[in-house]
Amino acid sequence: RRAGSRAGVLATAGVLVVGLTGAAAASASTVHARSAGAAAARATAAKAGAKPLNVALTTDLTGEDAPARKPFNEGVVAYFKTHSKIAGHSVQVHIFDGQDNPAIAPAVFRQAVSSHPVGIIDFVVSTSLQAAEPVLASAGIPCLCEGGTDNWYGPKPYSWVFIANPTIGDQVRAYAAAMKKVLGGTLRGKRIAISGDKTALLALEASEFKALVLKEGAKVVNTQFGNTSETSWSGQAADIAQSKPDGVFEDTIGSAEIVQVKALETAGLTKAPIIAFPGLQYSDITSLKLSNVFTVTSWPYGAAKSSGVYKAAKKLGYLADEVSYEFQFGWSQAAVLAHALASCNACSGAKLEAALQHTKNFKVPGGASFGRISFSKTNHAVNLEEALVAWNPKKNGLQTTLLTH
Repeated sequence: RRAGSRAGVLATAGVLVVGLTGAAAASASTVHARSAGAAAARATAAKAGAKPLNVALTTDLTGEDAPARKPFNEGVVAYFKTHSKIAGHSVQVHIFDGQDNPAIAPAVFRQAVSSHPVGIIDFVVSTSLQAAEPVLASAGIPCLCEGGTDNWYGPKPYSWVFIANPTIGDQVRAYAAAMKKVLGGTLRGKRIAISGDKTALLALEASEFKALVLKEGAKVVNTQFGNTSETSWSGQAADIAQSKPDGVFEDTIGSAEIVQVKALETAGLTKAPIIAFPGLQYSDITSLKLSNVFTVTSWPYGAAKSSGVYKAAKKLGYLADEVSYEFQFGWSQAAVLAHALASCNACSGAKLEAALQHTKNFKVPGGASFGRISFSKTNHAVNLEEALVAWNPKKNGLQTTLLTH
């Protein structure tokens, strides 16, 4: 969801054969090292007469967003390792590193397409995804793609793109509902500040959030935007504090979000509720222990120990990342793709697009989602039920409250 600013050298795509090898690689070099084993596994599968299904995972294995992508990647891999057969076919996941760099995105996606996948699961930075749009549009391969703008998903969606996640508009409505809830049930007359960054997706979120709260009768008293490499936010936070906001919308992710949140607290905003983009991980919330900081997400921060998600993560050595909402997010994208492939008997191309479009009321297995997944001709995204998550000092842990919006 972020725009990378540094240049990079395009890494050779690595191949991981899910269900036949060990745990997922956490770096491009580790994945690449397993390529020889992947080739041998493909040969074994071919001899057995079961043609494997290739799935391409485009993600940022390296770059500033790599730590946040790691749980998502593990969630994808964990699902396919746990559900290793689709319509009698084994699954191979080919992982491609976008390096958090939009400049190389078209080449990365051309590599992904050249691996002949039945489908693509994507979580590169939003600006990279948009740079690769022409490649995807001409490939004829369905994509569970995060980071596109709302017009990609409806009301006249691109035939090839879907996402088991809310659109920007739906997410913004959830932020507004959360702000209304923590400010006593109304935004009328409330003073709202926005602290964030200028990346493609989040700049659009901030703009739509501002328009929405203004319609609700709020006043936007301050806006501050930086970039994802900010190491200090003290001046911007002091400026926001001087505007005396009743609440702050915190619209960035990763290390930048931690920098901004801490600066807002230091500037004196210890009582004003801060509604944060779901870039705050479980470890961030539990280490910050700030009861006025809330994040809004469609995916649980960790699943019950009795759940399939938890058991799979434990078996594969992913428990450290299972508490991240990104783990459940990745698991669910894989589950939706697998469900469509199973319903059309391992089809590809236009048939798989049709199978995805006809997904109705699908419950993600393993306890990974707050809601059910449905698509239609006019909507290739999902307005899932969302939750407001915050640190509860009395319980010495997280408190999750479902939102309605």
